[in-house]
Amino acid sequence: MYVLRFVLSLAVFLPLGFAQRRSALSCSQLRWSLPFVRHMNSSRTNVCGASQFGAAQNFACFPNPVGYRDASRFCLSLGARLCSVAEMEDDVTELTGCFLDPTYIWTKSSRNCAPGFKNIAAGASKRALPSVAACCRLTTTCASRSSAIHNVRCCADNFVARSPRSCSQLNWPRTLPQTCAIVRRSGTCLRKTNFDMAEETCANFGGRLCTIQEIQQGVLRGQGCTSPGLRVWTHDTQICNTSSASTIDANGLGAPSCQFLNSGSFIRCCADNY
Repeated sequence: MYVLRFVLSLAVFLPLGFAQRRSALSCSQLRWSLPFVRHMNSSRTNVCGASQFGAAQNFACFPNPVGYRDASRFCLSLGARLCSVAEMEDDVTELTGCFLDPTYIWTKSSRNCAPGFKNIAAGASKRALPSVAACCRLTTTCASRSSAIHNVRCCADNFVARSPRSCSQLNWPRTLPQTCAIVRRSGTCLRKTNFDMAEETCANFGGRLCTIQEIQQGVLRGQGCTSPGLRVWTHDTQICNTSSASTIDANGLGAPSCQFLNSGSFIRCCADNY
C-alpha cells in the first residue's frame, strides 16, 4: 500500500495533456500480462491492462472511484495510460482483480460523447459475463470529465523498448539486421541468475534482454557459451503472470516457457542497431 500511495502522490504533479497514443513503458517493463495469459475472451496481443499496482509483491487496488483527471494522471504516473473504449470492450482488463469487472471504468475515448465528456465502459464486456442478466449489464456510455467519479484500470502497449546504447556504440556482434547480442563479457560466459539480475546486467551494459523472436531468429547462434537445453531469460515477461518471466532455449529451439522470477536461467543481452 505504501508503494501505491507514493505513486498516487507523483500523479498530482503530472500534466494531463492530450490523450496518450502509446504508453511510456511497455507491458514487459511494467510486468503486466497480456489478456490471453488470463483468459481466452480477448484476441489482443498488442495491449495489456491492470487493476492492481505497485512493485514486487506490493500490488494494491486503486483505493476508490475518482474523476477523469485523477484517473488519467495516475495511469500516466505509472508509465501507462487509460484504456480506449475499444480495448475495454475487447476485455483487455478483464480478470485483473479488485472486483471491478462489473463496474464502470474510465477510458481515454470520447466516442459519441459531447464536449467535456469521456466514455466509461464495463470492466468486463457482455461477452465476458454471460451469466449476468441482460437487464443488468453495463453498456458503454459517457460521463462528465469534471464531475463524475468512476473506477480506474490502466492499459499499456506491448512493444520492445530500444536499448540505451546502439550496436555500434557497444561494438557487439550484429547477427541480425537490426539487432546485436553478446553471450560473454571479458572472455567469460554470462552466468546463470534470477530474472531481475539478468535484466539489470543487460541494462548496465547498455543493452536489454533479447526477445523470444530474436532468439528464434538466431541472434545468439555462432557465439558459443551454449549447450543442449541451456535456457536464457527473455524480454517477453508479458506472456507470463506477474510472478514469472519467459525463458527459451538459447538456440531458439522449442517453445518458450515461464519460470519464477527468483529461479535461475542464463543471461544473454541484445541491443538495437540505430
